[in-house]
Amino acid sequence: MADKDMMTVNDRNPTLNSTSGTSSAPDLSIVHTSKLDKFSWMTLDELGSDHKPILVTYEPRVPIKNNHIIPKYKWKLKDAKWEEFRAEIEEKMPDPNRNRKKKSLHKREKFFRKTIMQAAKSKIGKRKIDNNTKPHLTTEIKEKIKERNRLRKNFTDNRAQWVQLCTEVRELIRAEKEKKWRSFIQEIDCNTRVKEVWSTIRNIDGRNAPRNENEVLVVDGKGYVDDKDKADQFRKTNKGFSKIPRYKEDRKLQKSVYEFLSNSKGLSREVQSRRSKKKRCTG
Repeated sequence: MADKDMMTVNDRNPTLNSTSGTSSAPDLSIVHTSKLDKFSWMTLDELGSDHKPILVTYEPRVPIKNNHIIPKYKWKLKDAKWEEFRAEIEEKMPDPNRNRKKKSLHKREKFFRKTIMQAAKSKIGKRKIDNNTKPHLTTEIKEKIKERNRLRKNFTDNRAQWVQLCTEVRELIRAEKEKKWRSFIQEIDCNTRVKEVWSTIRNIDGRNAPRNENEVLVVDGKGYVDDKDKADQFRKTNKGFSKIPRYKEDRKLQKSVYEFLSNSKGLSREVQSRRSKKKRCTG
């Protein structure tokens, strides 16, 4: 390592909690000394394994434009209060027999849509989804995971409880995945797309495709990670050299071509009118 100017970025935190209760750091993260100040290193307590996950972060020199990603939300249909949802809509909707004042169709549609959305937000609700969303992690499993991670912070004193919770979390996740898969295959028919099946398998297995946030487009010393920002930069670059130059010498030629095309259109119309008149005469 010394000959190649390499160094470890580990701190003094252990990366392994053995079953005997001892801790050590057999996992090393090695970088070149010229990049040492660009890396940060830390261990996490979020997996039920004796080896701790290691998070290595690299901070590039190129400034990255703020990527304002619009979050995605999904309706929580399983927890919906349908009776209250229907009652709220019926309460807010005007009585057609009492409301004699006629409104435009656009205003009525807008009011109806707004009423439904307000009732849905209060009686159904939404949950945020992203590539890290795992549908098999129920509220019970998440609470168990939090407790497991809390016990690992003091692994020496809570080793037995931590091992027991690791086993419970694995069994709960396995049972929930099986439940999700059985529920999905009962709805499969000949019209189900193959893409939807494979997407469900990946979601249950926790293998969602990551975002392309690490694919940075650098323009004039500034990095862009959002697809829209990248497209704008490509458009600006292409606009700079794709213009057709115009010269004064071409104006006469352009004018003559325009006049020729205009006369050609007039001649073609005249020929068509003559042909139509001739057909009427012969008929």
